[in-house]
Amino acid sequence: MKKDEFEKLSIKERRDQLKMAGDFVGSRLTSSHRVHPFTYSGLFVEVYVYIPTDQVHWIEVQTNQSILQEYINDLDIF
Repeated sequence: MKKDEFEKLSIKERRDQLKMAGDFVGSRLTSSHRVHPFTYSGLFVEVYVYIPTDQVHWIEVQTNQSILQEYINDLDIF
């Protein structure tokens, strides 16, 4: 699935696609969200869960290089 096709899906449809075919990568925290990154169909997708309600707040394809770099910096392969 291409980025523009994924972005046209509803949040529920995006979540369902990630459940079926996404690969969980890890987690990070912001001040108000737990962010769960997935790889899906050649895309890097983040699921934002609002901490106070523990509900999915939004799901987006992440292309911001500075945010992607945060994940690379956290990798410890040795």
